[in-house]
Amino acid sequence: MATPPWVILNRILRVGPCITEAAAQEQEQEQRAAAEADFSLEVALPPRVTVLFAGRQVHPDPENRDANPYVIAATRHCLLAHFSAYPFDGAQFYNNPFDSHLVVVRDLGAAPGGRVAASVVHIPDRSGHAPILWNIQNVALAADAAGNYRIVELQADKGSDRATLVYLRSDNFPEGWCGKHVAYPLAAHDREWIPRGAAHADDRLWWFDLTWGILSYGASGSFTEPGLGFHPLPEGRGLDQEPPHIHTKRCVAASGNRLRYVEIIVAEGEAARVSLWTRSRTPDGAGWQWDANYSVGFPEIWDDDSYKETGLPRDVPSLVVVCPSDPNLVYFALGRHMFGVNVPARRVVHHGDIEPLNATLPSPVSGAFLVPWVLPPEVAQALPPPQPAAADPVPDEDVLMAAEDLIRMKYDTSGSGSQSQAEGGGC
Repeated sequence: MATPPWVILNRILRVGPCITEAAAQEQEQEQRAAAEADFSLEVALPPRVTVLFAGRQVHPDPENRDANPYVIAATRHCLLAHFSAYPFDGAQFYNNPFDSHLVVVRDLGAAPGGRVAASVVHIPDRSGHAPILWNIQNVALAADAAGNYRIVELQADKGSDRATLVYLRSDNFPEGWCGKHVAYPLAAHDREWIPRGAAHADDRLWWFDLTWGILSYGASGSFTEPGLGFHPLPEGRGLDQEPPHIHTKRCVAASGNRLRYVEIIVAEGEAARVSLWTRSRTPDGAGWQWDANYSVGFPEIWDDDSYKETGLPRDVPSLVVVCPSDPNLVYFALGRHMFGVNVPARRVVHHGDIEPLNATLPSPVSGAFLVPWVLPPEVAQALPPPQPAAADPVPDEDVLMAAEDLIRMKYDTSGSGSQSQAEGGGC
């Protein structure tokens, strides 16, 4: 089965129109246009980074704009982005009276003139009966092919035996935000939950603390489960405290519709290794377990000819993302250079510089600011077809880089305009 086209998306949106060399000739015409595009998308194949540009009018408060809007989640059917209001940005808003806003970008599809149209749904603010947004790293998104999506924030306090799920369902949009109290399995621990992201896989929502473990809940949208499930990290991987830049060494990701835990392990006196585990049901179906998939030392990767050809030093890299359809393919970064490795094969598949165009990324580059995104079918189908196979075998990295040069293009998502809250629905 062919791997669906996907990209590495910069979580930090660019504010304002897309200005690139390819767009320079169109700039004057665009400035004369009646309205600025809601979103424009610069598509680039891995290991390059795709950038999403947000037009001024997309911001819920155009006169008080967030300079760093953030993509919380990316599914094949829609994107969820967060816009704060100056002077606040970042991820945490504990009991902050200032507004924070969520926006769903959906219905991306081909339109005349080589453009891509999209609908923009401004998610309603929370009313008094629903707690305000606490932390966007505790917000999960589930979306399905039928066009429905669910936004769910987990709110948990140390020592409490109850947590709150604050959720909104697109199939019941007029009801707005709802809250459900569920059993919290970590009440006996004198420890704060440190949110570091969320994922949707295996028909469950997963919220993770990279030092401790993962909390899960059913993603069906019925919200009938009485409590959260807790999944400790694989044996020996828990930490008492969070070290700086933990995202450069640890990652929880959805790949192949399964939940994966990946870590670069640097044990004293041993070579650094990259290891991956998969969360799966126990044979009796009553519980969960971690399945160890691989653990490979970096010297084995460095010794391969494919790595030597990159010209990169034998330094331990930062962990970036896992391919959403192939857990064997993991992306790493060294400085401003990114490379993908088929880890079990010890082989670099492709590599390249992270261009200045995408230099809004903080240093070091990690999955905290990048997210894998499987392109919507309508967008993927608009890409030019791949080149015919050469007579002689061509290394994968050369094929990919050649194809990337062909399909890098600009998509303007201005075709269908913004959609009001009352029109919210499927993605």
